[in-house]
Amino acid sequence: MPEEPDQLVLRDGDVALVAVAGDADGADEASFVVRWQGEQVGRVELLDDGLGDGDLLWTVVPEYRAVGIVERALRLVIGWGFESRGLHRIEARVEDADRDGLRAALRAGLLKEGVARGALAA
Repeated sequence: MPEEPDQLVLRDGDVALVAVAGDADGADEASFVVRWQGEQVGRVELLDDGLGDGDLLWTVVPEYRAVGIVERALRLVIGWGFESRGLHRIEARVEDADRDGLRAALRAGLLKEGVARGALAA
């Protein structure tokens, strides 16, 4: 997926997040394709509740989870959410069994605040 000249792109070295057309400019949801060394390896989404809180969702091709791409992608979106979207809080709901997801969230600067016992699983 080549980048358009006016397309929002967030970068950290060889990791680039390319906004999905129409999703990052004021909508309730911002979606980014994660590219590493020019290859599409995942997706990150930031859902804005309109009250200053955001929910972070992501998926990355399994063989790329251990090379630091996820953490860098999450840091980029978190920074963008606070600075450009004016969010006050960003959450990631990660299951305890998802060790890679927990590690990525913690390395990206998120804090583990608790366990949502009895919460409905999507």
